[in-house]
Order: sequence, then C-alpha cells, then structure tokens
Amino acid sequence: MLLLRDVFDLEYADIADIVDKSPANTRQIAVRARSHVGDLRRREVPDVGTEAEIIERYFDAVAAGDVDQLAKVFAEDVVLWSDGGGKARAARNPLFGAARVARHLIGVSPQAPEGMEVRIVRTNGDPSIMAVLNDVPIAIVSFEVSGTVVTGVRALLNPDKLQRLHVVAN
Repeated sequence: MLLLRDVFDLEYADIADIVDKSPANTRQIAVRARSHVGDLRRREVPDVGTEAEIIERYFDAVAAGDVDQLAKVFAEDVVLWSDGGGKARAARNPLFGAARVARHLIGVSPQAPEGMEVRIVRTNGDPSIMAVLNDVPIAIVSFEVSGTVVTGVRALLNPDKLQRLHVVAN
C-alpha cells in the first residue's frame, strides 16, 4: 500500500478498492509502513533538464543494446522494483546494482509488443516512460533521480493498477 500511495500517488480510496480494505485501514497501514522504512519522500528535486538528458541516455543505450552505457545512467546502488501482480511478467524480487539492473532492462526490451508506443510522462513527480498499446497503458517505468543518476527504478506492469494510475504528460 505504501508503494501505491507514495510511489504511484494513488488515493487511499483507490488503494482500498484494489486490496479490498477500507480507506481508513489502507491509510493506517501506509502510516505504519512509512514509519518502518523511514521517510521515502525525495529530499532534492532534480533539474528537469538533467532528467531529460537521463531519459535520452536511457533510450540511446536501450536502443543500442549497450549494457555498459545503460549502467552509467544508474547509481552503483540503484534498485529496480517491478510489479506484475501475477498478471504480467515482472521480476519477483528487487534487483540491486547498476550492472544487474542494466542487464535486466536490456534483456526485456526485445519483448516489447509490435505497435507499442512510448510516451514520456511524470508519475508521483518522477520522470517516467509509459508504454502504450492500442491507447491502453501496458507499463510505466519511473525513474527516481538524484543528482545526475537514477537511484531507483519502478516498473508497474500490473494491468489492474495501471487502470487506476494518474499520469501527467511531460
């Protein structure tokens, strides 16, 4: 619930519908989780120009299939979380480290369906890539940026959650 609220900016009522709990219960669970993991809110807001450069470097490296170049986009201790909700293929556990995250992202890029469109959006204030097929979002990959590198990658592939996500075009 914390991920849905703090990362993907869903309302508690929407989260309650997803997890079949009351909005008050989901709010309390999120408060408790937040106290256990510390304050997840960003301490610095990256420059929009820097974010655009990072996204461009990301696209160039993925298009070239260049794991080493993609790894340079990430902090050494970057973490990738993905959520397929059992309905879409996703990494079951978080992936740690620039090289491992880069290999994973390069490895899954050929699986993109034919006709998929990519849009640059913002989710929860983070620069993100939204994959769309036939005007339906099929994935959103959000990048937490600190300085000039990506420190966190969140891939949302669960179609149920994608229906409820609020995004803003860049």
